[in-house]
Amino acid sequence: MIVKYIFAFILGAIFGSFLNMLIYRVSHDISLTIPRSFCPNCKRTLKWYENIPILSFLFLKGKCKVCGFKIPKYYFFNEVFLSLLSIFIMFKSPNFLDFTVAFLFFTFLHYMAVLDYFYMETDIRPAYFGSLLILLYKFLYFNDFSILFDVSLIVFLLYYLKEGYFIIRGKDGLGEADITVSAYITSFFGLSNYIYILLLASILSVLVFIYYIFIKKKNLQKLPFVPFLYKSSLIAYVFVKGL
Repeated sequence: MIVKYIFAFILGAIFGSFLNMLIYRVSHDISLTIPRSFCPNCKRTLKWYENIPILSFLFLKGKCKVCGFKIPKYYFFNEVFLSLLSIFIMFKSPNFLDFTVAFLFFTFLHYMAVLDYFYMETDIRPAYFGSLLILLYKFLYFNDFSILFDVSLIVFLLYYLKEGYFIIRGKDGLGEADITVSAYITSFFGLSNYIYILLLASILSVLVFIYYIFIKKKNLQKLPFVPFLYKSSLIAYVFVKGL
């Protein structure tokens, strides 16, 4: 039994390391295949043992061994967090197929949330692929076609909410990426659960906004919303029994 949790831990670490590479290259408009992994500062190509998830960060003490450039701590956090999340998903999943779908769902969502948080960029391609994967899974294994209605309804409602806000205020209050990610989350959790996720995400974002305005005395020009949807989805997953 412990073998499957070791597998989940290793899988999470590998995907966490891959996401670190993906986030950096997408945000800096660098090819995903060329060049090989390198130090962002001295551009030196990394050795294989400098790319081992989690262990390499600890072995190198969070620095490039040649130029001393400090590796961002969120690299290490991504790998550890996804490893632990993978173990939890394995614990909650009744079978390997459920684990695979849930793991990919949260991995894609994690990628979009981190990219939005650190770089204010959105890459919604994983949401399209992930939504298709989840819908096919529910169609084929649960004969659940109602989820398509849920996804369509949330897209319709949020789109017209976005347009209405623009007409009234003259600016966007909701990005198209937020709508796409919302549809993606709905495909996994269903409409009723998504409403609670959206409500919780809105409350968390308001609390953060109040903190920065009144305590930190900083004027926020933009507050990325995808990370709040991600955090709320994680909380919901703890209490939801299954897909």
